Amino acid sequence: FATFMSLGMDDGFWTEYVQMERIDEYFVAHQMAHESGGNLYRGTRAGNGSDLRYHGEDQSEYRRAYDKVTNRQEADWSDIVRLCRALNSPEDSYVEEIEQIIDIDQWARYFAVHTVLSNQENSIYRQDGDDYFLYSRPSDGRFILLPWNMDSVFQEPQERLFRPDLPAVRRFLRHPLVASRYWYHLSELIDRTFSAPAVEITLGRIRRSAGIRYVGGMRSFRAERSRFIRAQLPTELTA
Repeated sequence: FATFMSLGMDDGFWTEYVQMERIDEYFVAHQMAHESGGNLYRGTRAGNGSDLRYHGEDQSEYRRAYDKVTNRQEADWSDIVRLCRALNSPEDSYVEEIEQIIDIDQWARYFAVHTVLSNQENSIYRQDGDDYFLYSRPSDGRFILLPWNMDSVFQEPQERLFRPDLPAVRRFLRHPLVASRYWYHLSELIDRTFSAPAVEITLGRIRRSAGIRYVGGMRSFRAERSRFIRAQLPTELTA
């Protein structure tokens, strides 16, 4: 949901920029027509912050941090409370709790994509509850993650894997159930979506807009990042 745009004026002014599709109720209706009508939240630094910590059952503790984008008139943050409770539940009930409210495979892939791109933006992928969206699917009540602010990627080819530092996210991603899926998606991404042939197609499309210097840097990053990740992949992967 992003594309390069060109803007020219009669006086000779010319510029190019990236146009991003806004994530709101229209985005949900367009991109997820079969799952529209659910609760969409934007994670922010306001209030207690949207780092997925559990602050008890009082919904007022979550309202500022998790900005409700859709269904605001209902003023109901109970699903966010359940999500945070599940992510901070005792070990003996942890898997059961998160499976009921999280699309685990989608979350694992979300973090794998950020890992492959080495996103340097302060966000839930790193150490800050910010710059991401949560969407609760009405069909099953499970949350998926949606990215935002991806303008700081392709920079650190040897950045460590399992990068998130937020306690709730670190615990989630390192749990054996989730970690195996995270490894699987890392392997699949560097073999397919992030492979040299696939990336070259994209670079060909943006060469004029991004410039030769940047395209060359992205090409070098892809090769080095893929080697770095591949060297750490387990010899046997299951998902």
